[in-house]
Amino acid sequence: MTTLAEIWREVERYEGRSAKSLELPACGVEFYLGAMAIPLVVFRPEVPGPIADDRIGELTALVQGYGLELECVEAGRNYKINRGDTHAYVGRLTEDTLKLHVGRIVELGFDVFKGIAGFYLRAVCGSMTS
Repeated sequence: MTTLAEIWREVERYEGRSAKSLELPACGVEFYLGAMAIPLVVFRPEVPGPIADDRIGELTALVQGYGLELECVEAGRNYKINRGDTHAYVGRLTEDTLKLHVGRIVELGFDVFKGIAGFYLRAVCGSMTS
């Protein structure tokens, strides 16, 4: 079984040259170039669905603890994660994915990655891997 630590090692190495996929319980993980050729790591639950309001409250507190902010684009369906100081895009949480900007999440470090990805795995995918 793939762990968040193993995924982190792939995140640190990923330069966007080719797509890559990994599997976690109840969730796929993909690496690819997104819009404007931004390298992304993307978590996709096997069963997508809306994000519960109480979970968004938890995520808001979590990201604020890392100096980040959660911006609501569409309640229950689409949220951006930005740096609190520069408002630079770090990621996006939708009802069917968590997308993280590889370069910016690497700058923030493993603890931030583990916190956000771990939250997503528990809250949306219904699983957790250390």
